[in-house]
Amino acid sequence: MVQQKDEPVVGQVRGEKKLPLVVYLHGGDFVLFSASTVIFHNFCNDIAEYFSAVVVSVEYRLAPENKLPAAFEDALDAIFWVQNQVTHQL
Repeated sequence: MVQQKDEPVVGQVRGEKKLPLVVYLHGGDFVLFSASTVIFHNFCNDIAEYFSAVVVSVEYRLAPENKLPAAFEDALDAIFWVQNQVTHQL
């Protein structure tokens, strides 16, 4: 499909392009690492650049210091926070 010059870009609002949003939960099996670990941080930067997207990298509580389901609850809290931000921006 070729976009005509007169047609608005899908996802545009008042001339501003909406960017896709990626919620990223870093690896480490809920036991190791953090969102600021270099490999995960660089991966998020690469995703943001390659896809022209906003990346939200979630820091969650790790086991064994925090028993499960703490990490899952943190992940869900982050997703609900993003949803709330989007809802209030519309």
